[in-house]
Amino acid sequence: MGFLEFLLSLILKISIGILGYIYGTYKSLRIGGFKEWNKWHDNLAKANDQYGNVLLQYSLNDFTITKEGYKAGKRKETISSYFGKNKVKATRTILGVEICNLLDAVFEDNHVVNSIDNNV
Repeated sequence: MGFLEFLLSLILKISIGILGYIYGTYKSLRIGGFKEWNKWHDNLAKANDQYGNVLLQYSLNDFTITKEGYKAGKRKETISSYFGKNKVKATRTILGVEICNLLDAVFEDNHVVNSIDNNV
């Protein structure tokens, strides 16, 4: 059942998602202008980040951390939080270190550690 649910959600995301994005852009700008539009995009980015953590869990676990590392794949956790936990534990591979450096450079100094969510 899991595969069928995934397939259906993917079809809906692609087909209805485009319309939802267009309407969401219109509605968010109408409600609160650029500030509301930007807040909505922050929420979309976080949701995509959490989705990526689940989607990439096997790749992240196999290539970016050591055997003792904190595992990816928790539904409500971002990729940055996953990397932050492994940075603190010092369980990253060379690829994991490079991805952390990239995230820290793009977003903010020490981004991955600042993104740690201990509630997940």
